[in-house]
Amino acid sequence: MAPIVVTAYQHTKSTGPIDSSPSPAPSGGGAARNGKALLEEALAVFACDFAVFAAGLTAGLGLSAAQIASFLCAAVLGALLETRRLPARRFDGALLARLSLVAAMGFFLRSGVLAFLARRCALPPEIAILPAILVSMGVLFVGSRLLLETAGGKGSAWRGELAVLGLAAFFVALRLVYMPSVELLPEEAYYWNYAQHPALGYLDHPPMVAWLISLGTSLFGHNPAGVRLGAALCWVVTVCFLFCMGRDFVDAAASVRAVLLLAALPAWFGVGLFMTPDAPLTACWAGALYFFSRAFFRGSVWAWFGAAACIGLGLDSKYTIALAALAAIVFMLVDKEARRWLRHPAPYGAAALSLVLFAPVILWNARNGWASFAFQGPRRWEVPSRFSLHEFIASIFALLTPVGIGALLPILCRRCPEEEKRRQRFVRIFILVPLAIFAWFSLRHRVEFNWTVPLWLAVLPMLGAAMSRGWLRAWWLPTLAVLALFYGGVLYHQTLGWPGLPYSRHTELLPAGWASFGAQVNGLEDRLELETHREPLVVAVDRYQVVSELIFYDPDQTKPLAGDVGQHLLGQASLMYERWSQPAAFSGRNVVLVAMTASLLKGSAIEEHFDQLTPIREQDITYNGSFVRPFYYRIGYGYRAAPHKATPALVYHDP
Repeated sequence: MAPIVVTAYQHTKSTGPIDSSPSPAPSGGGAARNGKALLEEALAVFACDFAVFAAGLTAGLGLSAAQIASFLCAAVLGALLETRRLPARRFDGALLARLSLVAAMGFFLRSGVLAFLARRCALPPEIAILPAILVSMGVLFVGSRLLLETAGGKGSAWRGELAVLGLAAFFVALRLVYMPSVELLPEEAYYWNYAQHPALGYLDHPPMVAWLISLGTSLFGHNPAGVRLGAALCWVVTVCFLFCMGRDFVDAAASVRAVLLLAALPAWFGVGLFMTPDAPLTACWAGALYFFSRAFFRGSVWAWFGAAACIGLGLDSKYTIALAALAAIVFMLVDKEARRWLRHPAPYGAAALSLVLFAPVILWNARNGWASFAFQGPRRWEVPSRFSLHEFIASIFALLTPVGIGALLPILCRRCPEEEKRRQRFVRIFILVPLAIFAWFSLRHRVEFNWTVPLWLAVLPMLGAAMSRGWLRAWWLPTLAVLALFYGGVLYHQTLGWPGLPYSRHTELLPAGWASFGAQVNGLEDRLELETHREPLVVAVDRYQVVSELIFYDPDQTKPLAGDVGQHLLGQASLMYERWSQPAAFSGRNVVLVAMTASLLKGSAIEEHFDQLTPIREQDITYNGSFVRPFYYRIGYGYRAAPHKATPALVYHDP
């Protein structure tokens, strides 16, 4: 693989970072001979990679260790071949760092392809590794062409537009190749359960996330890729709106860099990967920003109705987009030129359109005691007081990175030329109005780290422009490199696993082993059904996380969804599961009680609902052959919705 990288570097040295025209042949077929030598070296590296991988599998190394060993051996062989062919080539530290970055990018993308083909498509590893090797070799060739520093005095290649596009393409490709293989977050599994119970609204969120999951699973089936298709589509919509707004606000070059930041910064990397309400919210927020900017700076009447559509659909996604509408009102009050819209019918017609699009959610709330509005409104204020401003500030640094914060502050605080003051005012208001509300809320309540994600979209075009100037310019490439390695390393561990590195017990944050967990609980169900000759029930003792994963990863997807239910059967809160099934419907059933903590299965709150209970048992959740965490279960016989005294003494034989 190294021959490809260094040969591309040699070519870049002579042509510059952006010029892609081929160098003239030195004489008499020299170019053909060099091309033949490069092809021979590439074939040798490919053969080495495959041979070491196959030998590693035969020796029992495992999929992850075998492919790490084969990649490293191929890289060493490539470096030796290149050193022999170009013995005078000297590599400085900067060049070696960039070579290492390109190699890591190729490794992580190759690993995502291997995980998808070997784990999700169930191809034999010896077959799955072939396209994976080709992917890594292609990334090494293209990446070195775009990222390596040139020796021709034209600056760093990453500053060229092709290099920016290449980096953005890597971050996008990283999400796409791992999207089908990373197990679902508990939130994603919960929203998938939304889609299995179609409605115009739900207790804790509007229905857009359920509609998108229904679309994705109807196209791709019951798998993580189907659940997450909507997130990818929403990210593409966000890119389109952001690029168009950036082109109007700054220029096309700044818009391209803004897209790179949208792909790379932590604020939005997960939004394009995981299917949560934040995905459609971000797309609608970006659309609202674009149309509001067209209305305020171009005087477009029709842009108001585009903004209204985005606000209305955004309210069907997550209620916080109402803050974007509030910011638009504040801008009209503060900005002299925008104030004329207060006397124009367009904003009022747009508001009516937003309400029409939001009407299904209003109707659902009206029929269900305004449950969702109360859940997201008054109930959040009723929780015990807690100061979290410091956590709120820390979350902003984590979302934008310190370099992003360093570039953001001058944009918001500097004095602008007269022609730029209105745009700066627009950006300030659309950031600071929602930010001030969240900051005020954090003085007495906990603020979720993702709440501020969409409001930073307003400043991305200006951040993109700032990447090519100022004292922070040199820090962007190291920041992007660290993010690329971090994302790649985490996604690799969540699919193939780093040999010897344990998995986190916090599977609600880093999902690993849910499929194994579902299979084990399904085995407990089958065992109980064989013993009692009655179909049992599974009750997960938690609010929503465990039961959601159990239902999604149940190997028997043909059984009714009511086969797994929440802890509301035990008189405890379980969000929407309380509305999807009623405890009285399960009277007399035998139950497999499951929890992640043994103490949750103890006490009178459990025992009074059953005639008899077995002792608490423990089993291990594993993933990629490694221990993740234990889970606990016990069997309850003769469930009754009305509490009564139980006899916890029945003996149950483990499978």
